[in-house]
Amino acid sequence: MEIRHLILICAFLGLCGCANWPQVPGDTNTTYVKIEKTVSEFEAEGTKWGKALLKDRNLRPGDTNPDFVKRINDIDYFQVHSELKDAFKKGFRLGYEDRIADLILGPHIRAAAGEVGVTTSNKMITLINNFDQSWDDTLRRVIDVFIVLISEGSKADRDLFIKKFNDGYVAKYNQFISDKSTEINKKGKTEGGTSYVLPKGLNALTMPDPDVVKNEIYYQAFTVMGDEWGRRYSTNLVKRDELIDMLRRSKPALDEIHGDNVKLIYTAFIASYGSDGDEIFKSITKEAGFKAFK
Repeated sequence: MEIRHLILICAFLGLCGCANWPQVPGDTNTTYVKIEKTVSEFEAEGTKWGKALLKDRNLRPGDTNPDFVKRINDIDYFQVHSELKDAFKKGFRLGYEDRIADLILGPHIRAAAGEVGVTTSNKMITLINNFDQSWDDTLRRVIDVFIVLISEGSKADRDLFIKKFNDGYVAKYNQFISDKSTEINKKGKTEGGTSYVLPKGLNALTMPDPDVVKNEIYYQAFTVMGDEWGRRYSTNLVKRDELIDMLRRSKPALDEIHGDNVKLIYTAFIASYGSDGDEIFKSITKEAGFKAFK
């Protein structure tokens, strides 16, 4: 058969609407198409699939055809109005032409619901993972900037940094706290329209208190500084007098927030420096003008 004849035949089949037929078991060439959300369309879709599965005599009650399971979700079965669901089930019964039609259809609907559960869970996990990564990256950048302000900037520089941070964050945080729930209007996206009111407990993002974030910035900055100083000093990348000078310049920032902040640097320093880190750091802090600590 010549290629031009094949083209004509394929075009004819397309005009006849064969591309809209459901996938008959064993036929992997059928293309799925979107259907209108009307009673007639859903009933027709159900009838087509009922006829298709009736031909598969190997399909027993409790078994599932993966193509039909996929199609149930393709037509948004679980998102449409109950009238459309009923039309789809009615059509399937008409097409299957057997008293066990419901025993065939039921497991497929359950399997489709299971697929929605898996897909939804994976999407939620992806969203949360992406948010967590973005949150971590943002905090690291903030901490890197703040470390520079601790060792090189003035108190006024750090105050301005925290103020600018708070200007935006506090406003959003206050709005977050004042909202008892978040209303998501789904009208127009499902048949008949539905409004969902989701409690804050279902929000994947629970905003930390601004003071918690500010304290964490200081905490992480001091910890990172201690770790970096310990590693650099142990490999001779920074001299003793340079480290003493950095500690002196950091003293104002260490006094700005409550807590044993020198101890944070000390703990991270000895962890990265290794043996003798304890005595070395204590002698350095003494020369830098800090009070002795245990």
